[in-house]
Order: sequence, then structure tokens, then C-alpha cells
Amino acid sequence: EKIRGMEARGDHGVHAVVLAPDGKSIFLVCGNGAKATETKTSSVPRVWGEDHLLPRMPDGRGFMRDVMGPGGIIYRVSPDGKKFEMFATGFRNIFDAAFNREGDLFTYDADMEYDFNTSWYRPTRICHAVSGAEFGWRNGAGKRPVFYPDNLPPVLDIGPGSPTGVVFGTGAKFPAKYQRAMYALDWTYGRILAIHLRPDGASYQSQSESFVSGAPLPVTDAVVGRDGAMYFTVGGRGTQSALMRVTYTGTESTEPASTPTLPKEAQIRRELEGFHGVVNPRAVAAAWPHLASADRFLRNAARVAIESQPVASWAEKVFAEKDTQARITAVSDAPLGERHLPTGP
Repeated sequence: EKIRGMEARGDHGVHAVVLAPDGKSIFLVCGNGAKATETKTSSVPRVWGEDHLLPRMPDGRGFMRDVMGPGGIIYRVSPDGKKFEMFATGFRNIFDAAFNREGDLFTYDADMEYDFNTSWYRPTRICHAVSGAEFGWRNGAGKRPVFYPDNLPPVLDIGPGSPTGVVFGTGAKFPAKYQRAMYALDWTYGRILAIHLRPDGASYQSQSESFVSGAPLPVTDAVVGRDGAMYFTVGGRGTQSALMRVTYTGTESTEPASTPTLPKEAQIRRELEGFHGVVNPRAVAAAWPHLASADRFLRNAARVAIESQPVASWAEKVFAEKDTQARITAVSDAPLGERHLPTGP
């Protein structure tokens, strides 16, 4: 049964489907070569303008120079495939995504090699793909710096490479540390990185460790099997294909690891995400106090919740706000354009 046709190009197109932990939705992972498909709802504010103060400098050798924002997209799709919703945007070329034990979604985004040594180069990076996230990919020099208030940073910069599959170690007969880890596959450098994530506020702190490497080892995807082993594939572009297995031999316990308790900020973030993309009269009052939070992911969740509401319900509050951080976050709400500005100073 054909669910939907999408316009895409090559290996920057439509890549992966991921089942949500609750089984109530499917997440579709698309690179920046997949044209945005029609959606009736969006957790991400639909404001991805391409205005530039200076003339645009497209990608170094003109690669995909006609592709503009919002870039790569993660969609949340109903089980019957009839409802598509933009969940997170602003990626370059994401091949896969995976949920951790806590139910948070992560992906491994690609760099643009032709941008190397420019001020707008973005290394391959691990992104916490929260509801309403905008990660700022734009064509050429238009990429948004990570400090922009309406743009989220990665949880970890990796460096040059070619991201392919990702998987969490959930269900693996590995020591607890490796059960909790996210595994990020890099085709170019022939390696699998173990990304160790630690809950920190509304998001995570992380560090990477080399888990498997080889020369050549063009890794493409990985899964954890029912037997508790990790299986990964290699190949592509004329290289030898193979299926490999990773098992643990040692004295550490391989009993299922516990799931850590989420910090208060993460719990609040999830509550605020319930207001994303929907009009709710309670949203502004619930979210406004968190615009001044020191936690960037919590601020972003609050901003998107407010931006999802009619501008008339909160525009005046922006100019009455005294807290500097809250006001900076609030005025970054893109719909607050000239046509919405209140009169007066």
C-alpha cells in the first residue's frame, strides 16, 4: 500500500522509519534533499526564511545550491500514515535516528565537506531531536550559528565524517554503560562511536568513545539482536559488503541496565511540548516563566509553546517583560514581525 509519495534526490533523500517507544507514532527521517511534504500540523514554527544581509555564498562547489531551508526534517507520522507532522528541522543529511531508554530521540547529522575551513563549517554532530527543534541548517553561508536564540545546539560535535546508522544499546548483553550508550556509525572513517549520554537539565551531556574501527570498514547500519549481540553491516559505493556481529566477553554484569530518573527540567520540557503546534489557552501562562530559564532546551520548549499560540495573546507581554533573558527569548519568536508589533515605544 502506497502511503505517500515524496520528491527526493539520491542519498540526501528519504532514509529511515523509527517506531516511537509508545507504539503510537512513527518517525520518518529525511535529509535535505527530500522536499518538504505537506503537513497540516507542525511542532516546528514554520518560519525558515532565507534572508541575508550580505550576498549569499552557496556551498563551496555549488553542491545542491538550489536547496533552501528548512533542510533535513524528522516527521512524526500516525500509524495509518495519514497524518504527517513536522517534529524537528534544520538538519543537513540525517540517515537514521534512535530513542534512548528515557524516550528521547537522537540523530547523527552530516557536515558539509566543501565548507571546511570556513566560519560556517559545522562538523558532524549528535543532536537531541526534541519537539519543535530547529538546528539551523541553511544553504552555504546561511547556516545559523549555535548561539542564535531560536536555534538549538548539538549535544556533541564529532568532526569530519559521513554519518550513517545509529542505534542505542538497549537490550544488548553488554555492561550497563554500553547498554545505555548510543552508537553512531561513520562510513568514511570506518568506525562506530559509543556516545555516552548523561541527563543534564532538559537535555544531556555527552562524550564519545571509539567502539569499533577498521580500515576499511564502511559501516552502514546496526541493530541489537534478540540474542543480545550487536549486528552491523558494511559496504556501499563499490566496497565489499558484510554482516558482522559484536558480543561481549568479560566479567561485568550484563543484566538489563536501570533507566535513570529524568531531571525536573526534562519533565517540564515534556509538559511544555504538549503545547507545540496546538492552540491551548493555558500555554502562554504555563510557558512564560521558563523563557528566563538558564537551561537552553527548556527555554526553547517554552518559546515554541508560546509561538504556537495566536500572537495577539502574548505580544504585549514581550514588551512588558523586564527579565533580559526572557525578553531575548520572546522577541526571537519569528511571527512577531512588523505587522504584529504593538504601537508605542
